[in-house]
Amino acid sequence: VISSSNVNQYASQDLAGLNLTGTINLQVVDKAGAPLPGAITTIKDQEGRVIAAYRTNEKGLVFSDKKLNTGTYYVNIKADERSFPMVQIILEGTETLRLKITEI
Repeated sequence: VISSSNVNQYASQDLAGLNLTGTINLQVVDKAGAPLPGAITTIKDQEGRVIAAYRTNEKGLVFSDKKLNTGTYYVNIKADERSFPMVQIILEGTETLRLKITEI
């Protein structure tokens, strides 16, 4: 679970300049920390409804253009035959989350 109390340990410096509030922006990397282009990233709400889906760019980045309300969200990543954790994110206000998600 990622929330305001532990978000810094998951922060991505590659997304540092993006400041659209109420958004979740991601960098998807492999076990060695290399970017994964073309990974499918899905953001779901607490009821499991897909509210946004993106494909990572050549640097493994996803820049969300969807402003989200306070609440709980789930991020699912699919890339070839790689495994990623299902990430639960709690947005507690208008913060912009910049996260690095690593293959497991």
